[in-house]
Amino acid sequence: MKVTGLDHVALAVESIDKARPFFEQVLGLPVRTIAEVPEQGVRIAFIDAGRCRLELLEPLDEDGAVARFLARRGPGLHHIALAVDDIQAARSELDKAAPGLAVGQGTAPAAFGRRAVFLNPKRSFGALIELYGKED
Repeated sequence: MKVTGLDHVALAVESIDKARPFFEQVLGLPVRTIAEVPEQGVRIAFIDAGRCRLELLEPLDEDGAVARFLARRGPGLHHIALAVDDIQAARSELDKAAPGLAVGQGTAPAAFGRRAVFLNPKRSFGALIELYGKED
C-alpha cells in the first residue's frame, strides 16, 4: 500500500450552513464543493486549506454515524484521511497484514465517486483513519 499524503481532516458539525461563515469569513478559507453522500448518511463540504483540505460532515439523519458522534461528543475532529494510490490493493494488504483493522467489508462509497476504507480507532491509537482512494 502506498500512502501518498494527507488528503483531508474531517470535522463533524451540526450544520454546514452555520459553520461555513466561520471558515470563510473569519479564517478566509473558501468552501469549494458541497455534496451529499447518502450511503454514509452525510452532507459534506470541502474547504481549501492550502496543502490539505478540511471536510465538514453534517448528518443527513439522526440515525447515522456522524449524528451519533455529535450526540456523544459534540462538534469537532472526526477523522483524518490519508490518500492512497489504489484503494482496492490497500484494502487487500490491510486484510492480510492486520486482519480486523479495516471496518466493514470491501470499500465504502465516498464523495465524488471515490472509495474509502476506515480503520477501527480501537486498533489505530484512538484515531479514526480513512484511507481515501483516487477518483475512479
